[in-house]
Amino acid sequence: MQKSSTTSQITFYLINIAISVVIIYAGLSFGGSFISPFEIFNPDNNVVALQIRLPRVLAGFMIGGGLSVVGMSFQTWFRNPLADPFILGVAGAAAVGVVVGMIFQIDSYYLSRMIVFTFSMISIALIFYISGIHKRGQGIKLILIGVGLNFFFTSVITVLHIVMSDRFSKNIILWYMGDTSSLQLRDSLVLSVFVMICSIMLIRMGKQMNLYMLGDDIAESSGLDLSRFSMKVFLLGSVITAILVTFCCSIGFIGIVVPHIAKIITGYDFRRNMPVSFFAGGIAVVLIDTFCRTAFFPREIPLGAVTALVGAPFFIHILRKGL
Repeated sequence: MQKSSTTSQITFYLINIAISVVIIYAGLSFGGSFISPFEIFNPDNNVVALQIRLPRVLAGFMIGGGLSVVGMSFQTWFRNPLADPFILGVAGAAAVGVVVGMIFQIDSYYLSRMIVFTFSMISIALIFYISGIHKRGQGIKLILIGVGLNFFFTSVITVLHIVMSDRFSKNIILWYMGDTSSLQLRDSLVLSVFVMICSIMLIRMGKQMNLYMLGDDIAESSGLDLSRFSMKVFLLGSVITAILVTFCCSIGFIGIVVPHIAKIITGYDFRRNMPVSFFAGGIAVVLIDTFCRTAFFPREIPLGAVTALVGAPFFIHILRKGL
């Protein structure tokens, strides 16, 4: 019985990985010019396929996967089907960091990224300090704190927009809409390492999430430490979100819609729908980003704008059918 279960799990992951590889190859093939999947690693295509497209495709897969896993985790933790990775105000804090970097004209690659990440982590620390996250029944309080921080950071950005030049204002708007066109391979690799480590840790919590959804009393009587569970979900989800917004700001609706699609596909067993969320989110963002850079070539559409256009109607459809 145990052997059959292990074989089924291996098959499950192999199918998801195989589909993801096919989509990644498609992302590397399609663009301003088509490159056959069999010629991607040809030296003649090195610049286009591996230096220009690969960073975006790799980052896109990790962005989608990370957002979807965090979305599933937060929806479970808050017991709220409308929760998403940006519910705690991290994206707004990161945007303030970007604006500060522009105002002081910081050109250093590492320093500019560190400023954005630091502002994101300050937001997380504020939430941790104010909310009393280790206590029971703090879900509504956390959401309200996140809403308050979002309003505050949006106001700060609005004020800074007024005093900034038009060029800087345009750059911050593009960044806020989820622009991935400037990502380089080093960005994608750094992002991938952090997102993969934290996502795997969240995916491994699937059994704990199954217990948590039975209710606090049953979960505790079954041996689940609620305080530790909440801390792990909060910290891992927040770190993934902070890393993602550091490189590409907020990509809307992926973290809300994809978890619901995963539940439709696999049901409510979090040991299965967590990994499905990761792979489905990665596939969705790679496909949408490929459309963004090919549909109106040589012009590009910001990734976040298209995810919102696609995600919003789909999300409304899910709401009508019942979450």
